[in-house]
Amino acid sequence: MKTFWAILLAAAALACAAPAFAAETDEDEPLSTAKLTVEEAGRLLATGRAAYEDGLYRLARRRLEELVAGAPDKRRQAEGALWLARVELAAERPEQALATLDAYVGGARAQALAANYAWTRAEARFAQGQLAEAAAELDGFREKYVAQDVAPVALRLLARIFMARQDWSGAERVVELIEARHPKSSEAPSAAMELAAALAVARQNDRALATLARIETNYAGQIWSERAALKAIELQLAQGRRPETMDRLREMAANKSLRPETRAQGYRLVAEALGAETNYPAALKTIDQSIAAAENPVQRLESQVAKARLLLQSGATEEGRELLRGVAAKLPDETRAARLQLGLADELARMAKWDEAAAEYQVWLDAFAGAPGTAQVLAGRGWALWSAGRPEEAAAAYAQAAELETDPARRLELRQKLGDAQFASRRFSQAKEAYAAALAAAPTGSAAAIRAQLQLAESELELGETEAGEIRLLDLSRTEPATEFSRAAAMRLGSLYEDRGALESAIEQYGRVVETCAEPESCAQALLARGLIRYRMGAFAAAMDDFTRIRDEMPRTKPAEQAAFMRGWCFYLLGKDAEALRVCEQFLKDYPASEFAPDVRFWLGEHAFNHGDFAEGERRFAEVAAEYPDRPRAADALFWAGRAATAQRKYLAANEHYNALMARYPDSARLAETLLAQGDVLSELGQFAAAILAFNEVIVKFPQTPEALVAWGRKGDCQYTLGQETPDRYEEALLSYRTLLDFAGAPPDLRLQAGYKVGRCLEKMGRAAAALDRYMDVVYAFLQEEAPPAEANVWFTRAAFGAAALQENAGRWPEAARIYGRVAESGVPAAAEARARMDRIRQDHWTAP
Repeated sequence: MKTFWAILLAAAALACAAPAFAAETDEDEPLSTAKLTVEEAGRLLATGRAAYEDGLYRLARRRLEELVAGAPDKRRQAEGALWLARVELAAERPEQALATLDAYVGGARAQALAANYAWTRAEARFAQGQLAEAAAELDGFREKYVAQDVAPVALRLLARIFMARQDWSGAERVVELIEARHPKSSEAPSAAMELAAALAVARQNDRALATLARIETNYAGQIWSERAALKAIELQLAQGRRPETMDRLREMAANKSLRPETRAQGYRLVAEALGAETNYPAALKTIDQSIAAAENPVQRLESQVAKARLLLQSGATEEGRELLRGVAAKLPDETRAARLQLGLADELARMAKWDEAAAEYQVWLDAFAGAPGTAQVLAGRGWALWSAGRPEEAAAAYAQAAELETDPARRLELRQKLGDAQFASRRFSQAKEAYAAALAAAPTGSAAAIRAQLQLAESELELGETEAGEIRLLDLSRTEPATEFSRAAAMRLGSLYEDRGALESAIEQYGRVVETCAEPESCAQALLARGLIRYRMGAFAAAMDDFTRIRDEMPRTKPAEQAAFMRGWCFYLLGKDAEALRVCEQFLKDYPASEFAPDVRFWLGEHAFNHGDFAEGERRFAEVAAEYPDRPRAADALFWAGRAATAQRKYLAANEHYNALMARYPDSARLAETLLAQGDVLSELGQFAAAILAFNEVIVKFPQTPEALVAWGRKGDCQYTLGQETPDRYEEALLSYRTLLDFAGAPPDLRLQAGYKVGRCLEKMGRAAAALDRYMDVVYAFLQEEAPPAEANVWFTRAAFGAAALQENAGRWPEAARIYGRVAESGVPAAAEARARMDRIRQDHWTAP
């Protein structure tokens, strides 16, 4: 953040400095080598210096080269070479500057000229990072050249060299030397301010504050004192020392006796401090005061840039963008305007305002197309579009950037990104071409080449070129030594094999990753993948080994959470319920916010339910539903909470759980089952009419389903019960049971139950003969089943006993005995009871066997 705004402010400052070096398109004039007169040499020197000061470096270079080539004497030649070297330095060509100075140093005999040569040589060496050599060039300014006009400037450069070395004591001594030898020079306080800034950057805060305090005292009444005070306040604010500095800062900003520069900067610092506290209304009000107080155009521009920053941070993105655009538009120099516009786009990108950033990059492209940096801007726009989820547009930007980029490494990176954007756009053929180009450009065996190879394989797979893609992945997976990309290839192969059901091959690939993994995350991912396959294959002990290894060796990796979850399931499926319970309880302590927590808590409810602790089961199920209402387990949890309440005979509570399920999750797959369960609960509460409504809802909403079959039977049961008070309800019950009997594909036990209940209704209606027929239909149907389900035993027994009772009531003892005999011979649980009844009839009524 600070770097960005420092660049913007630097650009703003440059805007009001000497005009920039404008592009010159005229062809070079032939260099004159004619001998110059003293007067001509003087004019060329004056012209060259003026052009240099105005930033017209090409013109300055031409005129000074003419002077050097045709100088009437060595002194003037050396003087021309000195200024030519300064032009080269300004054009960021320190090597040429040094070569020029070396070529003509012999003519610099006068001490003033020699001093300037020494200073300029030091500047050139400093620009090249040759700190020791630069310092050696400046040694003469301590004594030999101390009286020269350039001495303060040279000593300030020496102080900078010490700062670059972080030799703070050396820098302080040089600053003191400037102050002692050149007390009236502005270079002394300038050097001291630079030292304070360098100390602050190096986190030598106490030393920086001491330096600033000395400036404030030594230059009291001067602008330097005010600047030092502001810099000290800025540093203290950065340290978080707000209470003791904000009041002083406000006082300085409001003090009209201080210079406008100081007040403007003070207001700006207050505004930035308020902005850091997110007090944007006050910050914006204060920055407007800074703009109003600033008389210097550069400072006003700085404050406007700061205001734009505050607007962006406060969420007033459009207003901030417009202001910064306006600032850029006021700059006469396109290069600096472009820099400001690019800074705006970069800042929006840093703030993750991707659509806005993309728009500002486009503004730059519309205004400065073809300017230096176009490839960089296109790349920035591509990234903003990619991050905004607009991969097709990102691909277009990356394609243009790659075409313009001249640096091979950057061009390679852009081709990779181009491929990624096209892949994300599902333009797999184009992605394949981009990755192939990246592969061709990347050094053989490099990370970039292997990455391109991996993405090329993915493109081939998406294009249906499965064999080519898998061969490429296989080659990558066998790369020696193993790399993150070779392991990624092996993981991808494992996933492909897993998807097609080749589980053993998948296990082999994941195992190769486990054997070669260099860092915990990839190793844990491979172990988890292998463990999950083993779990699917029923190899729970082997799966447990993988999950446990993750827990023991890689506890801080992402897969550790799921591995801990799966350990509980492995224990459960291995029949170790106590261990499973312990692992699940520990999981909730270790990962309370886990995505698996609802499943674990649901299982704990199941565990309690299955072990007969229905109260605990209800509590746990209800908690899952309450705490995870948007998770898939919520509806199931409410259903089982109702079942657990029913098991405790808490029918009202059960009904509340079922009502909640149907209200919150009307599309739940459990709806039919829930309506059935609710009907049963209402039946237990004696609310048979309400229960019938629940069963009817199942019948209407879910016809031709197993639940509908059950609902017809339960509805008949309610109607039968109501028939005890209203006999007409037996007819309704009879219709319900007969409807169930007519269902094609109804399971045998349900058909037998319905048949028995039809007989029971007929018996209640006084139609004994018809009831007997129905009872015996059930008996004969059961006996004809080769392997009747266990659930059918009870209906066979009840039907047989009901039929026998009717025969007994009619005095048909032999017929009754024969019916009991069929039950006795069937081997059902009631066989002994049936035999006893048969024997009693034969004994009491002399019935023959």
